[in-house]
Amino acid sequence: MANFFKESLVELEHVVWPTHIETKNFFRTVVMIIVAMTIFTYLLTLIFSNSLFGLRGWIHTPGTADLSGSPTIEPINITTDSGEEIKVSAEPVPQ
Repeated sequence: MANFFKESLVELEHVVWPTHIETKNFFRTVVMIIVAMTIFTYLLTLIFSNSLFGLRGWIHTPGTADLSGSPTIEPINITTDSGEEIKVSAEPVPQ
């Protein structure tokens, strides 16, 4: 195991390390690529999500919306045992 570390240190002496200026340039390049990819991903997500919401609204457009907050109950027809049809509708409960 000690032999492995000695050989590793000898190999590290052959490595050509970048200069300070090269390191700064590489850092700037990496940061600019990250910023560009972030903006690209944001724009792609924005376009894709707006397209999906637009498509959803185009396919599934709701009818009239009741914004009163209370449920609407449509009148229903009930047939009795004798065959008579009675129309039943709900009336609001006074508060």
